[in-house]
Amino acid sequence: MPYSVVLNLTPKSPIPTKYLTSRHLHALFLTLVSSVDRNLGDRLHESTGNKPFTISHLQTQKPSSKSRDHTLQWQHKKFLPPGTNCWWRVSLLDDNLFSELTQLWLKINPEQPWHLEPANLNIISILSTPKSNQPWVGSFSYQELY
Repeated sequence: MPYSVVLNLTPKSPIPTKYLTSRHLHALFLTLVSSVDRNLGDRLHESTGNKPFTISHLQTQKPSSKSRDHTLQWQHKKFLPPGTNCWWRVSLLDDNLFSELTQLWLKINPEQPWHLEPANLNIISILSTPKSNQPWVGSFSYQELY
């Protein structure tokens, strides 16, 4: 069953546009996973087939629960300044991966800066259950999706 979680974060320093690519965000996700489970981080990094997760680009626009347009940003034309409220969706495609990452959701330190290349950012919260103000969080069975 796919699960989508959203990480709310704030950069503490500017994030240049060239570091807002999926490659850099992929590396950040693997760093987060490795911080609580090195073996799982290594396993995800070394897998050569389809990855059991997907990630979105950093989002700076707050989704509206009233609007049916839930289009994600796929690029940024300029750097993200410090203090920008961002969110980032991670979808887990493997049933076991959500439970394996429970420790990440529970143990993340909001005071610890994480590195997105030259920028530091803080994870403010991780949403793993549906909320009316964040339509990108939740889970559906594959039968419901098809």
